[in-house]
Amino acid sequence: MDFLFDAQGEDVVSGRRTPERGEGLSARFPELARELSAALVSLEAAFSDVQDVEFTIERGRLWFLQTRSAKRSPRAALRISVDQVSEGLITTAEALRRLQEIDRARLSITRFEQKPEPIASGISAAPGMASGRVALDSEMAVKMSRNTDPVVLLRPDTSTADVAGFAVACGILTATGGRTAPAALVARQLGKPCIVGCDALVFDMVGRPGWVRPRSGKAIGFR
Repeated sequence: MDFLFDAQGEDVVSGRRTPERGEGLSARFPELARELSAALVSLEAAFSDVQDVEFTIERGRLWFLQTRSAKRSPRAALRISVDQVSEGLITTAEALRRLQEIDRARLSITRFEQKPEPIASGISAAPGMASGRVALDSEMAVKMSRNTDPVVLLRPDTSTADVAGFAVACGILTATGGRTAPAALVARQLGKPCIVGCDALVFDMVGRPGWVRPRSGKAIGFR
């Protein structure tokens, strides 16, 4: 669950801010958090599917703005279907029907044989592993990809203007945003690894070339 205090829905999904996790809501509004959790279970049962829910809390009351079937990656679709069959929410036949159109090639995932020591961390928005040259904007990502070099797109945040960069990048990393940010949604649909909300990264997009580095280290990328 992604949410922000003293904010609107657009602030959560824009990718310009990194939302908080459910633990923060439970700590501040425990009763409302329990009410929300129970309502989510009821909505999933009513629609027989995982729901993407928008809600707000105003003057101590929980309000639901809308709900719809959640978008999901092929791996998530498989896991959700298996879980829902186990819970008796849907039948095996219905699960197989829902899984007919998924790309089976995207069910696999590449991992490190030995887990390396990270220099920064963020929110996992789409699983996988990416390795390549760093591009700090979509224009540069497109140019670099023409040489068939793998490109990892690093951005302070993302918007619809970055779609061209998403298309050519083998991985996406942003300093802000949550799992409902544009980068996260597009990456899941494209089956590309993506990390958002990596607030340890510092960008300088004014100078040329631009640079990015962890807050406690040297620059790790140039363009």
